Amino acid sequence: MECAVCEARSSSGFCKECQMLLCEECAETCGECGKALCPEHINRSRSGKVFCEGCFDVRYGMGEDTTFAGLGGAELAGVGAHEGEGEEEEAEERPVLGGWQPPPAWKLSLQVASFGAAAVLLLLVFPSLRRLILPGDTVLYTPLVLLAVPGMAILWAVIGLHSEEEPPEQRPRCIGGIVLAGATILLSFYAVFSDPIRQTEQDLREMRLERDGMTSEELAEWRQRVLSQ
Repeated sequence: MECAVCEARSSSGFCKECQMLLCEECAETCGECGKALCPEHINRSRSGKVFCEGCFDVRYGMGEDTTFAGLGGAELAGVGAHEGEGEEEEAEERPVLGGWQPPPAWKLSLQVASFGAAAVLLLLVFPSLRRLILPGDTVLYTPLVLLAVPGMAILWAVIGLHSEEEPPEQRPRCIGGIVLAGATILLSFYAVFSDPIRQTEQDLREMRLERDGMTSEELAEWRQRVLSQ
């Protein structure tokens, strides 16, 4: 019979919680008791260790009855053994229900910075997207609006660098998000100052100022020079 999860491979066992058929690839094993589990019944700690519901409740005391009578002698002995492992392991293996755990700060920083860089590169390729005309002929430069994206990436990176929840070996990865966010900020300002429409408006403004300061003879000569070009 086929695996109920992937529906592609033959089943080799079943989930001990719901009896769902599982293949070797889709099945997870509880790190405490060795039960086979389907994805819906996985409880994963922050360090990635897999637990069944029973072992998870015993490990972290999240069951409905955690008193001496409710746990029983065997379960209480298991809890005592786990408590002896110390506070450092408890801090490392914080429970995350449902098999999902939030991505680390360095990864969030890098993803947000990558999105901002891609958006600014799109504006460089399509200059017409670099500005929005608001009511009252007010010009809003979209690269300046996008500065909020690399700013958010830098914020996540700073959180990752100073967070005690992040593993020490992963904290230097936050530097990558900061570097990419900084490059995105520079590209945003370049997109504003290299806007071809902005350059044309500046040339017209300078031409108007030059023309306003001319006498009638100089203006006639200037018009002749412009027409000859």
